[in-house]
Amino acid sequence: MVTTASSQGRVLVVEDEPSLRTVFSAALELEGFVVHAAHDGASAMQAAETFLPEMVLLDLRLPDAHGFDLIPRLRGLDELVGIVVLTAIHEVSVVVRAMQLGADDFLVKPTDIDALVDTVSRHLKRRRVERRYRADRARSPRSQGLVGASPQMERVNQLISQVADTDATVLLEGESGTGKGLAAEEIHRLSGRSGGPFLDLNCAGFSTSLLESELFGHEQGAFTDASRAKPGLLEIASGGTVFLDEIGDMPFEVQSRLLKVLEGRRFRRVGGLRDLTTNVRLVTASNRDLKAMVRAGDFRQDLFYRLHVFLINIPPLRERPDDILPLAHHFLNELNHSMGTAIEGLETTATELLLSYTWPGNARELRNVVERAVILAREGRIGVHHLPSDLSPRLHRGSSGNGGSLKALSEMENDHIERVLEATGGNIKRAAEILGVSRTTLYNKIRTYDITVPS
Repeated sequence: MVTTASSQGRVLVVEDEPSLRTVFSAALELEGFVVHAAHDGASAMQAAETFLPEMVLLDLRLPDAHGFDLIPRLRGLDELVGIVVLTAIHEVSVVVRAMQLGADDFLVKPTDIDALVDTVSRHLKRRRVERRYRADRARSPRSQGLVGASPQMERVNQLISQVADTDATVLLEGESGTGKGLAAEEIHRLSGRSGGPFLDLNCAGFSTSLLESELFGHEQGAFTDASRAKPGLLEIASGGTVFLDEIGDMPFEVQSRLLKVLEGRRFRRVGGLRDLTTNVRLVTASNRDLKAMVRAGDFRQDLFYRLHVFLINIPPLRERPDDILPLAHHFLNELNHSMGTAIEGLETTATELLLSYTWPGNARELRNVVERAVILAREGRIGVHHLPSDLSPRLHRGSSGNGGSLKALSEMENDHIERVLEATGGNIKRAAEILGVSRTTLYNKIRTYDITVPS
């Protein structure tokens, strides 16, 4: 019995081979998905703007574009769209590049249809959970602030509440994984602009031209792929908030244009001749020392002073150990809800281990560790054996009680990677997040240890 299309979701199939495009579309439609098919990059982007897919099945080799170019553009239209790439190339570097650009997963052609349907279903479910969670937070009449019991986080929440209902530009500083993005959302949610859009853009990894197009928009014919005019974030988010993450990675040319926006609230689309006005509140973030970058000539001083109106520094997790357990329990509750698990809490030994670790990856690393433990435990309480061995050197010891038998670190690493890959069903992106390494590092480890990835 075919399930209703509306319950399964909208999938955009981008494949230039007619036979494969037909087979993929038919298989997904039989499972109840609403499917729109595109044969090249131009028709794919046009469909993405009107069809509004929840998932995109994207061939990397298209007649008019490379899938690498389409991934960030699809993310620009909808940051939560799921993207699974199709490739006939068996090179690790190709898959790694696609993942770095924002793809959720990959399938190698020729593709098993059951695996294709399962992969699309799995990632669409995860993306829908994330959408519901964000929607619930946005609808919440009262904000609970960023999670934390430490004096440092109380101060951060206090500063957020004080600046939120103004139009002041805010600069969030802190290491990667400390929660700068959540702080930006909190500022928007508590502001008078909460009914307007909240749009975010990570400035890292974009070329100058693509970043300008995303931020300011472009006119038809402004460059080769500009088949139609497109508004940018500053235009779309007028009346709301734009959050620019990793502002320190913004190229100098774009810094100059952004400075003009802050000075006069006016800008031009790429290739445009007329000035447009915008009414956005700007929140920026950086994990780099912008003052040092100014001194080194790597960041515009005049822009820095425009951004540095109200500074909020979010300390690393190692400096606020009182927040470790509240965050861990917060993540447990979230994951129980989204994954349908029944974790009751942490065993004492697991709690002690979490508290003794320095968390170089901050709250993001803690969440990944908790998620891995939830996957392994499923119910009951989380114990030490559910936690990664690298949280404590003691966990690298072998089974001998007298400590006389020790496993080589490489052997422990091999075993640990195999367990996580098995727990994630061979999902490279998810496994890399749980392990706290980049996907490139994980692929290198898989090749080094000759690990068979579960399918």
